[in-house]
Amino acid sequence: MGSMISTTRTQTKYDHLLREHVRSTGNINHATDGGVENFNSAVDELIESGLLKRLLAMTEITYSNSMIESWWRALKHQWLYLNTLDTVSTLETLVTFYVDEHNTQLLHSAFRGQTPHEMYFGTGNDIPAELEAARINAQKSRMETNRNMSCKTCETLTSIAD
Repeated sequence: MGSMISTTRTQTKYDHLLREHVRSTGNINHATDGGVENFNSAVDELIESGLLKRLLAMTEITYSNSMIESWWRALKHQWLYLNTLDTVSTLETLVTFYVDEHNTQLLHSAFRGQTPHEMYFGTGNDIPAELEAARINAQKSRMETNRNMSCKTCETLTSIAD
């Protein structure tokens, strides 16, 4: 119950900061799917005020925004909601940090171990081969270590068999 109240307070702060940002920057298009997070009183109020325009994916636009929604959900739940969102400046700093870390530090399996930055700029082409070679070497090393190990029980059994 306590975490639910905390999340609600954080969400309220987030909604307030979003409203402040939209008012300061003008009309923003909000591409959405039919998820409940896109159809609530806070979003409806922004749309009715004219500050936000809702565009439905695969209905009013020809592409789906599911990939960015997945990323946005991770940003909110793995980073923003864990921090105090008290000013737009704080929000901008936190988002900037997360985007930089996501693009330059987090390895992605879909990119075979490369970061988005390495994929976009083509600077990590050798990484998949390096990771595969490291995997093979680690497996060989483990097998060699395990085969060279001995214990008193095995030594006893070996001596009995001789």
